[in-house]
Amino acid sequence: MDTIANPHDTVLFRESFGQREIAPDFLRHQLPAPLLAVIDLETLEIAKDSYVAQDLRASFC
Repeated sequence: MDTIANPHDTVLFRESFGQREIAPDFLRHQLPAPLLAVIDLETLEIAKDSYVAQDLRASFC
């Protein structure tokens, strides 16, 4: 069995945000109003890739 380095990342973000029906609702309830005013949650697209900035890679692994 593989060891999960960060179970919160895998369970919450990867699973929840990987579902088009869940992500907009979560963001709608978690993001501040000024940010919601400038983004269109209806145009979200699921992307399987991930990006981690060079200076954060040590904490990503």
